Amino acid sequence: MTVATRPGAVLWHPKDIPASATIHGAVAAAAALRPDAVALRYGDGLTVGYAELDAAANRLAAELLERGVGEGDFVPVLVPDGPVLPAVLLAVLKTGAAYVALPVDWPAGRLQQIADRCDARVQLVGDTVAVAPAGPQSVRVPAEVVALAPERSGEPVPAAGSADSPACVFFTSGSTGEPKGAVSPHAATLRLFTPAPYSCEPVAPFGDCPDLFPGRGPLAHFGPRTVALRTSSVAWDLASMETWGPLLNGGSVVYGPPGPLTPAAVREAVKAHGVNTLLMTASLFNTLVDEAPECFDGITQTLSGGERMSTEHARRLLTAHPAIHLVNGYGPVECTILATTVRVHDAAALEGVVDAPIGTPLPGTLVVVTREDGTVADRGETGEILLGGPGLVSEYLADPMQTAERFVESVLPAETTGLQDDTRVRLYRTGDLGVVDEDGVLWYRGRVDRQLKIRGVRVEPAETEAALRREPGVHDAAVVPLRDVQDRPVGLAAWVTGERGLDVTALREKLASLLPGPLAPRWIGRLDAYPRGGSGKTDYAELERLAARQVTAPSGSTPARGPEEELVAAVFAAVLGAPRAWADTHLIHSGGDSLAAVRIAHRLTLAAGRRVTAADVLSSPRVFELAARMRELPRTAAAAPGAHDGSETAEWELSAGQIRIWLTEQLAPGCPQNLVQRTTELEGPLDIEALRAALGDVIDCHPVLRTVYLEDEDGVPFQRILPPGGPAPLEEIRVPAAELPARARAFAAAPVDLTTGPVLRLGVLHDPDAAGRATAVLAVHHIAVDGWSLPVIVEDLRCAYEARSRGQAPVLPAEAVGYAAWHGAEAATADPAERERRVGAWRAELAGVQDVPITAPPATAAPAPGGEVGLIAAPVAPGAGAAVRDLARSTAATPAVVLLAVFAQAVSDITGARRFCVAVPVAGRSDPGLARTVGFCVNTVPVRVDTEPGTDPLSLVPALRRRFLRALRDELPFNDVVAAAGGDRGHRMPLVQVCMAYQTDADAPLTLPPALSRPAPTPAGDGGFELTWELWPNHAAAADGGIAGTVQFRTGAFPAGAARSLRERLDALLSALPVPPAAFQPHRK
Repeated sequence: MTVATRPGAVLWHPKDIPASATIHGAVAAAAALRPDAVALRYGDGLTVGYAELDAAANRLAAELLERGVGEGDFVPVLVPDGPVLPAVLLAVLKTGAAYVALPVDWPAGRLQQIADRCDARVQLVGDTVAVAPAGPQSVRVPAEVVALAPERSGEPVPAAGSADSPACVFFTSGSTGEPKGAVSPHAATLRLFTPAPYSCEPVAPFGDCPDLFPGRGPLAHFGPRTVALRTSSVAWDLASMETWGPLLNGGSVVYGPPGPLTPAAVREAVKAHGVNTLLMTASLFNTLVDEAPECFDGITQTLSGGERMSTEHARRLLTAHPAIHLVNGYGPVECTILATTVRVHDAAALEGVVDAPIGTPLPGTLVVVTREDGTVADRGETGEILLGGPGLVSEYLADPMQTAERFVESVLPAETTGLQDDTRVRLYRTGDLGVVDEDGVLWYRGRVDRQLKIRGVRVEPAETEAALRREPGVHDAAVVPLRDVQDRPVGLAAWVTGERGLDVTALREKLASLLPGPLAPRWIGRLDAYPRGGSGKTDYAELERLAARQVTAPSGSTPARGPEEELVAAVFAAVLGAPRAWADTHLIHSGGDSLAAVRIAHRLTLAAGRRVTAADVLSSPRVFELAARMRELPRTAAAAPGAHDGSETAEWELSAGQIRIWLTEQLAPGCPQNLVQRTTELEGPLDIEALRAALGDVIDCHPVLRTVYLEDEDGVPFQRILPPGGPAPLEEIRVPAAELPARARAFAAAPVDLTTGPVLRLGVLHDPDAAGRATAVLAVHHIAVDGWSLPVIVEDLRCAYEARSRGQAPVLPAEAVGYAAWHGAEAATADPAERERRVGAWRAELAGVQDVPITAPPATAAPAPGGEVGLIAAPVAPGAGAAVRDLARSTAATPAVVLLAVFAQAVSDITGARRFCVAVPVAGRSDPGLARTVGFCVNTVPVRVDTEPGTDPLSLVPALRRRFLRALRDELPFNDVVAAAGGDRGHRMPLVQVCMAYQTDADAPLTLPPALSRPAPTPAGDGGFELTWELWPNHAAAADGGIAGTVQFRTGAFPAGAARSLRERLDALLSALPVPPAAFQPHRK
């Protein structure tokens, strides 16, 4: 049956759906027809077949049925978007229940609100999700399809559900201040993706739909050869199209890497998985066309929807790819995915065309345009678009008032439909304005209210305003859109009236914790009163203009400085459509979003020769932050310099570890945590000039101690070794005894200028009235040394001082392998194939790892380099230290692994963490020739921990030993491991937040005979982690196994009370360690 086009503005494309038809039934039929066909593709060539997918869904469905899930239930699904998700959704459907797919990164308050609305008895939660809504019983879901309920048979469960049964719920923004849950039945989805006759009138330059869709379904070539890339949030109905379109017709769904879709990701998906279908919002479509139209190579069909299509972008795509099938789609979520479509196919005819139609109805869809009085409009007359047919959702979940307001019963007169009798229909009032032209094609003409679409997501400003008004100190709120250069809404700004002194920054952060990204205002300003129009109503247009000026040119902005910041600022301004960007311009607060981040990353990669990703941009959203971040990013193949020759006099690039230290120094110049310090109290005679000469000898012996750190004209950091013979950086400070400790701390913490040096300095502080007593403070920047290096330095300084005190020149052993030579060899011997193997091994090892929950209030949890660091003593008592050594021998482990097990369990007990990583610094000196090398060779390896609060730490030792050895075998620079793990932690340290450092010689004292030396308390360094247990031998109690230690903590994540609780838990676990039998003798090689 063809689409009915009538004299009035009524378009009807009927389609009957069998009463017993269901989504899960159709997928099961596809599995029976082609059991070995590939249903899901992901990762490095990994696949899931149809039979495997259906069996996994059956196994999980059987478990859900045992838990009482069935028809009438609405099951929240909080599972990361990936190949396991379709099996989970199918399992819910097989029970007869409806699923509610929720993004795992939505604010906890929003998730709880939705879970309460569902009134669910069970919710499905991914095993990597740390926090789930309270109330429903949580069923944990693994990350792999094969791991779903493996103990069950996978036999089909009894058929449940029907075409009219609820299949899923899409939560969308609500004008009342509460989200609305649109309950979509099976028939609403099946009408689009199962075979049906289809035809519509051709509209030049927009083609007739039959030319585009010769396959089984009416939307695209959804058939066995369809390979569609998942790009949309699981919360939106477009994700259903990407999932069920292929799976209902024997095609494949591809899951790419997490994060915003980039041109590189599209190219990789086409190359690795054969992707040929892209379904996306108009915003994403425009971004890909703007930045890299060549990424559509290999794509045969593309649908753009959710927002108005840009005909200019359509023209440019079709000019580059004339054979591609491009479709413009329209439809609110209440009509499940799409209501109308039209093919866009003639690039030449699009020249100068400013608007595109939204087409004709899809199967099972009725379109009616009505006047304000509710009568049917004529052709060519603008009115409100109403939609009907089996595509409509059945209700708003648990919201009968909103359901009655938006869904109306109507009688269409026979003269408007062409039928013999008047027809009673159920219609949804979209609030969209439209017009049906004389050819029976629908065109979009705006809104009857203030509703917006941001990146394809419906946004009701009234919901954001209601949330603002609920906050203390806010009297009223007015929300307006932020627009890009094409006048498209890209975010929200808010003006509030209220108490003077209202903290709008805190208010913005609070809203971000309550509302999903598109609904949270990116900028908030305060006014005493709103501007009014001639009618006395709030002038929203003027508020929008005021917000645009404030966002693009805020008061107090700092100009960009230096070539890196100037480049980043220029790209920011171009992408944001602003006349200028400043050093402190914030991408998100200035109206940018993840798509803007994709654009910025792509342009900076080309302009700067650095591999900039969208994640880099989003994690460093200010101009100056991104400029600093870029300095540590690898160069592109075209820009990468050749390897240096390893000469100790050459200028050469920084090592991977040095780049990390360099970055923290750029973000927090002078950060005292970047200094390695040693303080020693001296009693006896001291020859200052001999010590000065000895210090010069040591610096001349170790080139890294006379190195400066600079940037080239592209902002790339490099190091330059200065010639020997420079002045020794020793400072003699005379100070009263009462002031000495404070002056010593100030000397130790004084910043180092890496561009001029020196990176090492020695201070000798003494009271002129206290002869024979002094305090020596040695401070070295961490970019030059690691924990291994410090004992070498102090031993060489002792030898050189003794020689100089005798009037002799010292003879210090040369470094067998210089630091530059070590780094050059590391870079030159990197085997790409072996590196890829290691990256794959790390990616598998770290799958499912979670952040350690913070224990500080969310409002204060913002740890940052150079932030406030607390320190408390946390030693291992002598008896416990002896037990650690004995247990290490009895378990064929090292004391460090036993201590790691204790620390990991204490962290789990205090924070509730279950699957997390502990950072463990390793020396990186497997070559014996590096024994005397001074430099930053240390690497950090993350060791995965799987435990539960209350576990015996000894049970963790075997697994930790294996994982630690595997980490050493597959060792990569820490930054590469973080990149392999992927994910975005926002302001937190990526991948690992807690560290255990076991320094075997960390307290090597500075001795200057004949003076007596006594180590003094030394401020500990900080590797940037939120919580660190640092340990070193306590030589005073070495015979009894005593180990000195401290707990360092960033107060933004772990306040002092939590750190003390951790220390108490460490003490309890250590004191409970058993002592192995005395007769045990370990086997020794």
